[in-house]
Amino acid sequence: MKEIKNNEGIQNFLKLYNQDWDKKEKSKQEFVKASKEFIKTIAKLVGAEAKKITHTNFGNNRGEVSGFLKKGKNWVYILISDVPAFKKLGILFKQVDSPKDTKGWINNYVKPDEEGIDFMIRQIRRILNT
Repeated sequence: MKEIKNNEGIQNFLKLYNQDWDKKEKSKQEFVKASKEFIKTIAKLVGAEAKKITHTNFGNNRGEVSGFLKKGKNWVYILISDVPAFKKLGILFKQVDSPKDTKGWINNYVKPDEEGIDFMIRQIRRILNT
């Protein structure tokens, strides 16, 4: 949990993810940037490579950022959405077979808070170190 409290990338992401949106382009770009940085930060914390981090814009100032973490032959897919229906579910992560696979195995959703991120990091470490 200490690595989360003292991590600027994670704290900035949590602040932006949990705020009310003002529907301005600048806010969206800040969210996208923070989400991409969050995926890279998680990769560093679990000793993995971040791959194929992308932003998909659905219009109406809504979208999602996704990316893959790779360690050895193991892959994890992360999806961060600001679409209201998905945002309530939280951050999605799951083990996948390759960067072409976004269906994966078991869907794991975590709340966008320090406890949820801590759980996510521990689970991703387990997946990547098997």
